[in-house]
Amino acid sequence: MSPGDENVQAFAVMFDGYDWALTRFQAAAKGRDAAPAFIALFEALNWAVALDKRAAERWTPEGRPLGYAWRERVRGAHIMQAVRFARNSVHHHWSDALERNDGGMSFPMTFPLVFFEWRWRPLAELPPSPPRSPGLYGAWWM
Repeated sequence: MSPGDENVQAFAVMFDGYDWALTRFQAAAKGRDAAPAFIALFEALNWAVALDKRAAERWTPEGRPLGYAWRERVRGAHIMQAVRFARNSVHHHWSDALERNDGGMSFPMTFPLVFFEWRWRPLAELPPSPPRSPGLYGAWWM
């Protein structure tokens, strides 16, 4: 994904932005305060969706963009639709997509050990999606 002669930032730099936000989220998730976790998650989700869109628009292994079919060529990329949904819920609805669970730990655990974890809220607890229409934002859930 070369920017060519355009004034476009390199994909690797965008990925660094995502990686730094994810690192901040992982550190914030060790604490009980929801605000730092929300802020870092908000940024990491935005970077992830920006990378998803960039790949859809600019990855051209056969000479033309693959669109969101790029996800079929990269192992694990099928989760991007869910990441995009979570990002849009947090970004457009300001939803509190994480909840702290003070019991029942999941494994593997990381150090330092904490006796709580942040989990995604159940879908039923998030604000509803807007009606699907090809309006200003188009297919925002993709």
